[in-house]
Amino acid sequence: MIKIGLCGSHRTGKTTLANEFSCRHDITFLPSVAGDVFNRHDLDPAKPFKSFDHRLDIQTEILTDSVELWSSHESFITDRTPIDFIAYTLADAQSNTVVDSKKLNKYLNDCFAASCQFNFIVLVQPAINLVAEKGKGSINEAYIHHLNYLMLGALRDASVSNDFVMPESVRSIKDRVNYLELIGNVR
Repeated sequence: MIKIGLCGSHRTGKTTLANEFSCRHDITFLPSVAGDVFNRHDLDPAKPFKSFDHRLDIQTEILTDSVELWSSHESFITDRTPIDFIAYTLADAQSNTVVDSKKLNKYLNDCFAASCQFNFIVLVQPAINLVAEKGKGSINEAYIHHLNYLMLGALRDASVSNDFVMPESVRSIKDRVNYLELIGNVR
């Protein structure tokens, strides 16, 4: 039984890596459910939320649906983890953002608790060349790095164990798959 979570900003190659690893090792690839949740609520992920509270409600639904999906599989690889959910949520908070602290802390704690769903979580850092593609996240390198550093910080939480940070020097799909095989003891 192996449960691998890839976290990282959009445009870092997580989905490509998850697909390749899945094919090579006959392990189920479970893509993010975030798009399904956004569609259910007729939301455009490129547009801002009505409020931070609304963001928390949607993120909580994404977390709940994700945990349900992950729990229903013995082995899988996925391209989003609770670490991603934390980073994308916190990235929306600014110094003047109105935040229900109790609701935010519950959400963060729930995300950290859900991290135990994985044998290991790997942060895929920004390292590949960014090419504009329709339907893909924006190429805003500052925002991509902002998310990366939020995820690095979240991985340092004491409740997250078996976490790895893929070095930025690991760029080719072959090297990335080899990295996962090495840390997961999979061949």
